[in-house]
Amino acid sequence: MALEWPFPDRFRPQLDSWEFRMPSVTRRTQFDDGEDRVRRTAHFRPMKQRFEIDILRSDLAVLCRWFFEETDGGRLWFELPAFVDDDYVTVEARIIEQGEDAMTGRFVGDFEYRLSLEIEIRRLPRIEDARYYKRQGDR
Repeated sequence: MALEWPFPDRFRPQLDSWEFRMPSVTRRTQFDDGEDRVRRTAHFRPMKQRFEIDILRSDLAVLCRWFFEETDGGRLWFELPAFVDDDYVTVEARIIEQGEDAMTGRFVGDFEYRLSLEIEIRRLPRIEDARYYKRQGDR
């Protein structure tokens, strides 16, 4: 049984904080003369997304316990609704460290924290062929 994000019904990141990083799957070697040599080192690497979410103060303790006990401090993968393309889809992810911290939070109201976290998505859902080719033709 796969682990699940503890608040799937309340997961809505702040879209103005949304950021993603597509890791490189190539290695570039520069030479003094001539062109750089580029070679592929992997066929896939997990994509990273950083965002902020608002969470109730009463739910923070639940999230902390879930993070430390269920995901073993960020080691285990879990299912999460992530914003991909133009909709939310369920992906396998895990929370990764940002520097020395897994999550940081601050008060944004009397009863809410705004948490900043970064996740690593194992397999990003692939866009269907029909949508891909239609978008390629729209250029």
